[in-house]
Amino acid sequence: MMRLKVTILVVAFVLSAGVHISAAAAAAGQREEVHLVPAVYVFGDSTVDVGNNQYLPGNSPLQLPYGIDFPHSRPTGRFSNGYNVADFIAKLVGFKRSPPAYLSLTPQTSRQLMRGYRGANYASGGSGILDTTGTTVVTLTKQIVYFAATKSKMKSNGGGDGNSSSASASAIDDLLSKSLFLISDGGNDLFAFLRQSNRTASQVPSFYADLLSNYTRHVQALYSLGARRFGIIDVPPIGCVPSVRVTSPAGATRCVDAASDLARGFNSGLRSAMARLAGSGALPGMRYSVGSSYNVVSYLTANPAAAGFKVVNSACCGGGRLNAQVGCGAPNSTYCGNRNGYLFWDGVHGTQATSRKGAAAIYSAPPQMGFASPINFKQLNESDRDTIDESHHFRGMRISALRFVLSWAGGKNATPKQPRGPRRELSGSLSSEPTRASKSQTPPPLQNRPAAASPSHALGSRLGFLNGVPGAPGAREASAFTTAGFLAAGAAAALASLPVAYADANEVGVVDSAVSSDAAVKPVNPDAAVSSDVAVGEDLAHKERKRIMELIQSRGMPHGSYPQFDVAVKGQKVVVKFNVPSTCSLSDLIVDLVTHIGLEAEQGGGGSEMLLHAWNSVAARQITLNPHKKTTSNGDDNEDDLCVLIFEPLVGSQYSVSSYEVEFIKRGEFSLRELEALTSVLKLVGQKDVKQSSGKGNKSYTTRKGNGQRSKHVPSMEKTISDLEGMGVRVYGFDETSSIPMDGSGTVMWENIAGYEPQKREIEDTILLALQSPEVYDEIARATRCKFETNRPRAVLFEGPPGTGKTSSARVIAKQAGVPLLYVPLEIIMSKYYGESERLLGSVFSLANDLPDGGIIFLDEVDSFASARDSEMHEATRRILSVILRQIDGFEQDRRVVVIAATNRKEDLDPALISRFDSIICFDLPDQQTRAEISAQYAKHLTKSELFQFSLATEEMSGRDIRDICQQAERHWASKLIRGQVPKNDKGEPSLPPVEEYVACSEQRRRSLPNRTRQESRLPALKLA
Repeated sequence: MMRLKVTILVVAFVLSAGVHISAAAAAAGQREEVHLVPAVYVFGDSTVDVGNNQYLPGNSPLQLPYGIDFPHSRPTGRFSNGYNVADFIAKLVGFKRSPPAYLSLTPQTSRQLMRGYRGANYASGGSGILDTTGTTVVTLTKQIVYFAATKSKMKSNGGGDGNSSSASASAIDDLLSKSLFLISDGGNDLFAFLRQSNRTASQVPSFYADLLSNYTRHVQALYSLGARRFGIIDVPPIGCVPSVRVTSPAGATRCVDAASDLARGFNSGLRSAMARLAGSGALPGMRYSVGSSYNVVSYLTANPAAAGFKVVNSACCGGGRLNAQVGCGAPNSTYCGNRNGYLFWDGVHGTQATSRKGAAAIYSAPPQMGFASPINFKQLNESDRDTIDESHHFRGMRISALRFVLSWAGGKNATPKQPRGPRRELSGSLSSEPTRASKSQTPPPLQNRPAAASPSHALGSRLGFLNGVPGAPGAREASAFTTAGFLAAGAAAALASLPVAYADANEVGVVDSAVSSDAAVKPVNPDAAVSSDVAVGEDLAHKERKRIMELIQSRGMPHGSYPQFDVAVKGQKVVVKFNVPSTCSLSDLIVDLVTHIGLEAEQGGGGSEMLLHAWNSVAARQITLNPHKKTTSNGDDNEDDLCVLIFEPLVGSQYSVSSYEVEFIKRGEFSLRELEALTSVLKLVGQKDVKQSSGKGNKSYTTRKGNGQRSKHVPSMEKTISDLEGMGVRVYGFDETSSIPMDGSGTVMWENIAGYEPQKREIEDTILLALQSPEVYDEIARATRCKFETNRPRAVLFEGPPGTGKTSSARVIAKQAGVPLLYVPLEIIMSKYYGESERLLGSVFSLANDLPDGGIIFLDEVDSFASARDSEMHEATRRILSVILRQIDGFEQDRRVVVIAATNRKEDLDPALISRFDSIICFDLPDQQTRAEISAQYAKHLTKSELFQFSLATEEMSGRDIRDICQQAERHWASKLIRGQVPKNDKGEPSLPPVEEYVACSEQRRRSLPNRTRQESRLPALKLA
């Protein structure tokens, strides 16, 4: 009975305190702002996104009813009916307005940010801890890159105080060390894991380890940029959000425990990881607090009335069962009137009331209540905390809290002393919606959980991630006291007025996702939570990709002649995204688009029209193209929703190579007309990309001094090429007018190499993309490795019989990457003078490193001078091999130089050299289908049946053999025409050789070929080193 009275009294006190504090805040009027921190910098997902996704294509809810409770009832890009938890945290530390969305800033509005005022919000709905989680939004890695750009501009701006640069830099570092860095992320990563069709429970530990390792590195990256105070919000019980509940038959009455327990295990690991990071001594001065949205939402879900919530199992805005089967804002969706009575606004996100009370919980509730650890956000941001012994402070807090509970149990008014000045008013201003607790309801203690969750404890203990989670075996419970558990009851009751915003999940095309579960299934079993709507979205994306590929093939566009593209479903929209190099003219691209999908102008004749919108900010520039509203006379508006977005980022190291992104966005399926426009743009971009290297030879990369003289330290590209050619190295891809291609032909592209699709794909993924966008590879390495070391390939081995396309593939790589190919003949290396051979080879590597954009060193027949070392090996050959081994290991990390070696005798190579190849790509003899494709390159007049007959006659022959056979057949047939042995065609023109001529020449060729080792499989194969 005593515990019941204590619970009710504490609830009444906290709820009524919200009324009095709100009144005090209103009376404060226009009192001057007093900030606990100089600025707030926010990172994460849609739980704290204040509008960045408005500047990304199709990601942000820009239409009502989102923002209906925001001032002036306007949508702001927040995934809420009003404010979110980041806004309220900013108010709690003394700011009247939340830090602005970084992508919304313009050169004019960014001045205050450059002076460090208020900070900035970099969060993006849909992002995750892993870069692979939110590929179509601003990833957490890119958010940190944006912050780094902010800091750099702050320093270049001099801090806005007019002091010297050194003084300004010191002031900025001091400002950042005192600022709050708020991070709320991870829910989307968990949903991405649950969406994997091939996941198993045994993968959970490694998945946790991957998440926590990346989270730690993100924190370390921010620390290296000046951050010292970290406010971290963990992941809520994701099985309790309506879009997950709706997938379970019992979802209306209970959460999906399997999904929630996955979050629970991660949260425990997160707290342990932060404790280890702060206690290791590696980050001196680091302080942190982890706000537990999991504990708060778990309790509120079980005890809604005590907090003033009437509905916690369904969304306020949406449609269908639990208002979660139809997205908020969809044509057939609705929204509730009593939004303060709902815990969830849409299928995933909380209401403004949830965010308000949740921010207050993690900010000011004593750590013993379980809403924040090891200290709360208020303690984190108090300036005098640096000089307080935390263990002593906690002991005093326990005594004060105990006295508070005992005094209320005795009927005495022992209200704790409120903070002075604006702090009191600001902290109280978040409780503007007081509710009354029912005295007939006794909330259970926080540590009491449904019995169905108990199996997860054992699994969590086995995984080692549940130490310290309330309710876990061996974990410290919510009550930190020994006096009859009074504070446990008080903490549970106090929670009733302090709900928290929950972590975001499922923003990338998963707003209505389904996580199937059964009430009796074991928790943390990923197979118990499967997203049915996501499966539909994946099917749509797969279908659209297949349609695009079919159209590309029908247009005769071989692989490699168009850029790589991604197809994804975001909400109800299909997004096709690809990168465009700076060599492709933007005007050419726009003209091509408008002529394909624009509305023909009624006047002017021959022109087309589209609607164009443009945005500009300090971070990016973008253009959107939309067709007119009426595109057909019958009123069909299937194409009206099409949007083509052209996005050019202006900051971030990953964009040091000038390029921009193009996205085709459409609700539902693309029309044939739209797909044709997309295919045309891909073809245009591919053509421009191939031409990228032309003209590079006309550029001078030489630095010049003030007097106009060349610097001797940085040689020009022309001089480097001249030195290489003077040594006898053949340079291709530098100047088409002065260089002679290897086979005397013109431009070499992938379509010139028939077949070998797996090899082409491996070359593109492993080599070509690393040469075109090395920054992406480096950023991944920095984010995943304790000590940075580039993961770009340095050496690749092409293995296979002669004539299978090894050398031609190297030329294509150089052509498409826009870098020179340095073909090193054997004869220029070998010298009769002692030590000269290795010196010449070393000079080739040295000069290659001087190329501004790097290059490719091609060593053909590498087995001739890099064979296995033995007693019979010549000393000069041994020294050459040593040079190759040292040079491959010693490349500078900021140079784009790749060694490609080719051999048809891999077994003769030295094992030390083989071990240094990042990838080994096998070019086997072509199979029947590939031989037919090669034959079609040189005998296009033959029918399919004749090509098939010819391919059978060339079995076990290489592509070069087939080319030579075709040339021989042409010469034989020409001689017969000259001698009059065969007639001309009906038009009096020379007839073309029939298939019988090709077959006869192939038999002649076969007799001249040496015996080759036969392999069991004729299919091309890939081998990774």
